[in-house]
Amino acid sequence: MNLYAWNLAQRTGKTAEILCAIGDEFVVIQSESEQFVKPFEEIVREMKGEVMINRGGFERFAEWGYF
Repeated sequence: MNLYAWNLAQRTGKTAEILCAIGDEFVVIQSESEQFVKPFEEIVREMKGEVMINRGGFERFAEWGYF
């Protein structure tokens, strides 16, 4: 979720805060001017396509301790 918040902040130029707990199916995303809810599954798919594949896959992020 930290990577998603960082990526969102980079794209929008606004602070992004993620609210969720282990086992949640939905994630609350807050930025400076809005709040919305997104399914956790959708965020994982988005990150897989946008970030993980373009930067070496999940294995590369695992080397740094990101899962």
